[in-house]
Amino acid sequence: MHINATVIIQILNFMIIHVILSKFLLRPIANRILKKRRVQQELAAGLKEKEVLMQELAIKKAAKLLDFQKHVVKTYAAPIVTLAPLPMLTEPLFDESTVQQIANQAAQVIIDKASHE
Repeated sequence: MHINATVIIQILNFMIIHVILSKFLLRPIANRILKKRRVQQELAAGLKEKEVLMQELAIKKAAKLLDFQKHVVKTYAAPIVTLAPLPMLTEPLFDESTVQQIANQAAQVIIDKASHE
């Protein structure tokens, strides 16, 4: 196997390009990706904390609302009144002769008023 100068120059060229790319391109990109992941994790942790806080506040708000509702019911609620059922009429209030007498009296009053005018 014969290694000539071209192969050695290609190997050196590859090593130089690898060092330059890893130092100026790959490392900054990897650092940005890691930084972005850290920021995402911090935001997710902050979001979890906010969700827990919101749940606690919702529970406190519901408890206060329940206390207020109990207070309103206790303070302003009207007493419960039960009404007796109304009696059902099975018979007419007046018989036919009484109705006729009332009608005659009303007619007489109308006639008297008309004659005075």
